[in-house]
Amino acid sequence: RLPSVLGVTRANAAPACHLEKPHLERLGSAYGGWDFDPLGLAPKSVVYSVGIGMDATWDEAMIADYGVRVWGFDPTPKAIAFVDNHELDRRFTFTPEGLALHSGNMTFTQPLNPEYVSMRLGEVQGLGPQITAPVNTLEHWMERFGHDHLAILKLDIEGAEFDLLEVWIKRRWFPMDQLLVEFHHRFVPEGPARLRRVLEGLKECGFVVARTVNDQEYTFLNNGIHALPDI
Repeated sequence: RLPSVLGVTRANAAPACHLEKPHLERLGSAYGGWDFDPLGLAPKSVVYSVGIGMDATWDEAMIADYGVRVWGFDPTPKAIAFVDNHELDRRFTFTPEGLALHSGNMTFTQPLNPEYVSMRLGEVQGLGPQITAPVNTLEHWMERFGHDHLAILKLDIEGAEFDLLEVWIKRRWFPMDQLLVEFHHRFVPEGPARLRRVLEGLKECGFVVARTVNDQEYTFLNNGIHALPDI
């Protein structure tokens, strides 16, 4: 993840409609914070946080402020060590797996700089060594933990978000009220074009862009759930 910026910017080429919502809230550190809509959040709300890294401040603040349950996922060795050595609230459940379109094991490339944390899916030339790590599907996670719907799904998965979202858009399958995504279009071929198509697809699936930060972090709200005006 790149450091978050607290200001709001609009994507120049984003086809999805944008809506500034005064009740959006930002929690977490300057680096690990996210914007979300607190409307309707309660202790029974289920939040999936995919991509923890070494900053769980948003997850911890969501639990502290709204009493939600957070399930965190990350196969990165440094993230696993961070969780193992960090005393997190009992309402935080961690699974050392990555998110993919199938279950099993996949190759990840570690960063070239050993001080960095995030890995990239697949064999990426010019970076660090490769490792094999377990991955799973969102469906299997939800079945494992007994969930049929999520209040919030947060994705920070270093470019792998495109394959996932493109398939979900084709299936029109989005079992969540809010979708928080950091897009890494700089990491993938034809990244800007794929981003535009994904934004348009999410709009067609009923999501509205409530806020963007640096044309990377997007907060999407389900148009029906949040009763947003058609703009």
